Amino acid sequence: MVGVTAVSQCDLQDKNFPTTAQPTVPVSISFSTHQNGDYGNIGWYIRNETGNPGDVTVSIVGLSPFVVHPGDSLGTVFNPALTYCQKFTFTGTLTFAVAGTYHMVLYGVHTGPVVDDTATWDTVVGAVGVPKGQLQSYEFPHDIGVNTPIEFNLPVKNIGTATGIICAVITNKASNTGKIIITTGGSDYTLDPGLSLIASQVRNIGEVLLLSGQIKFDTVGGYLVDLCAGHKDVEGGTVIIDQTVTVDG
Repeated sequence: MVGVTAVSQCDLQDKNFPTTAQPTVPVSISFSTHQNGDYGNIGWYIRNETGNPGDVTVSIVGLSPFVVHPGDSLGTVFNPALTYCQKFTFTGTLTFAVAGTYHMVLYGVHTGPVVDDTATWDTVVGAVGVPKGQLQSYEFPHDIGVNTPIEFNLPVKNIGTATGIICAVITNKASNTGKIIITTGGSDYTLDPGLSLIASQVRNIGEVLLLSGQIKFDTVGGYLVDLCAGHKDVEGGTVIIDQTVTVDG
């Protein structure tokens, strides 16, 4: 009797590939390897095409994460051997190191490895979004009496590309000779020359932070006051000034 050699063949099914991502932020991927032959080991390899902007970290449930450099292919052939119509399903994440467009390939293979099936896709990885503050139409006093409180409001809008911490800032410039007293949110704040009052809160894109209340000046003479809009990279971080308007108090 002449023996018949079993043939293994891998088809890729149930494919769910990410089309957009942010740098260093994991995004989901899932797929199945399906035995379309008689019997044998099947598996997969993922390729980070030559010319792509950076590394891709592949984290699949049940496997140790691995990094695929541009121009490389990595993956595995799985045991035990599968019979016709059996399949493995894989879920996990891809993490793209830097911004840019990545051309990716997934190969379905059997022992060798021999490529049986190919799936390609592009993932567009955008720059990391940041909040950004912009002054809106504000009200600030001019030509008022000493120690005479008057209303003010300083709205700042998040015009950036991400939800985050935006800031409204009032600075008593160092060249001034007197103090500024600001009442807001039920509290009084005294600004000596060179000091600032900073209001900061998380706002979605397009939302506005409003710093408002009463302000008064304790010394006769001209004041130069900086009204600023800004943002913070992290809670408790330094204010990054996006816009400044200097007014006469």
